[in-house]
Amino acid sequence: TEIYTLSLHDALPISLIGPVGGGAVLSGGKMSRAFTIATGGVQDLDLQDFTTAIIATGAAHVQNVKIETSAIAIQAETTAVLTVDDLTISGTLGACGAGIVLNGGAALVAKSLETHNLQTTLDMHDQSSADISNATLSGDLNCSGIGQIINVTSTASFRLTDSVIDGGRGGIGITPKSPTFQAVLTNTHIRNMKTGALGGGFGGVSAPFHMIGGEISNTNAG
Repeated sequence: TEIYTLSLHDALPISLIGPVGGGAVLSGGKMSRAFTIATGGVQDLDLQDFTTAIIATGAAHVQNVKIETSAIAIQAETTAVLTVDDLTISGTLGACGAGIVLNGGAALVAKSLETHNLQTTLDMHDQSSADISNATLSGDLNCSGIGQIINVTSTASFRLTDSVIDGGRGGIGITPKSPTFQAVLTNTHIRNMKTGALGGGFGGVSAPFHMIGGEISNTNAG
């Protein structure tokens, strides 16, 4: 069962807002989902111990939210347009949780994103796109496999700006699925990776990739 369901008509957007500055905590006991949002948002809340904390299917806004110890923090489906402003996602070491999962044609615009102890912060599929800025991301060395902090398998685009990826098994894996796919990293620092900073491409196609500014350091591979 779901603890809360926001699945509303486009003409009737509703947001669930906690006290200013946060502090209101909702717990799922690791047995349930929290919100399904068609049109609306979640603001100033702490969500803990959900199977999936937020499922977005339409225009969804997440602001000043903390999501802790959930298997998946946010999953955006089909034609969801997900806007994130000031989101912190924290996992439990060894649990190998996921941060944001994008399926179908979902689009993510995020700023001020912070993650800790996740196997994958962002997992992009299908025709999804992501534009992320001012992010600080860290992984979990206890997870098996490559465990890239960002995994991109998409036909659309990926942009990461003014961000730091620090600590984990792997940094960014990009496997473009269309020659029109574009990936751009701007002023992004990737460091302290056990395997490599950048990877992917297996089974994909040739597509543009640009890294402007930033730095790769202290990784076991390129």
